[in-house]
Amino acid sequence: TIVSNRIVTNANGVYIKLMDLRVFDEHGKGNLYNALCALAYAHAHHASIVNMSWGYYKTEPDGVDHIFHNLISSYENIAFCASAGNNNSNTDSCPHYPSGFYASNFQLKNIISTAALDISNNRFAVYSNFGKSSVTLAAQGSYTSIENYENPEGTSFAAAVVTGKIGRIMATSDLDADQIVECIKEHTSILKSSPCKKIDKGKLNESVNCQ
Repeated sequence: TIVSNRIVTNANGVYIKLMDLRVFDEHGKGNLYNALCALAYAHAHHASIVNMSWGYYKTEPDGVDHIFHNLISSYENIAFCASAGNNNSNTDSCPHYPSGFYASNFQLKNIISTAALDISNNRFAVYSNFGKSSVTLAAQGSYTSIENYENPEGTSFAAAVVTGKIGRIMATSDLDADQIVECIKEHTSILKSSPCKKIDKGKLNESVNCQ
């Protein structure tokens, strides 16, 4: 999804490159140390966007979580796109990280916590997490087909859509990552959702033109 949405050159003819950083093993197992190392590597190699299509639940953040939070907050002008999780939970009361670093008690401006819409791209997916203070916006998370996947769905795919959108804007404008994230958050489309499916903003506006 990210690759299909990317633009390979920006206004100055600079190539947009993808950096594939492994956090999990072939069995889907990983830890926060791997994630911290991946973030540090991305920062050291001048990444502008980080897609975090994974997460974990924790009632109260501990010391490691605060290190994770502080690392993200210290990386200026990097946009972080995080999946909100697929448990149909209110993450205001059942925190999910790293997407939860968007929540009001953390107030990180450079992160977008992404919920998933169903294949109609107008309704919340039944599995998607939600949260008025902990989820930024929603994007399409279900597809009829993607190469090597059969009917893929999830907030990970929704986060990838947002990541691709940021990449397209970044390739064609002079805005930095923080400005693009703010533009996307402030120009979402109206999303009609049930009272229990609240998020901070609305639906990703795929036609927004940030300049």
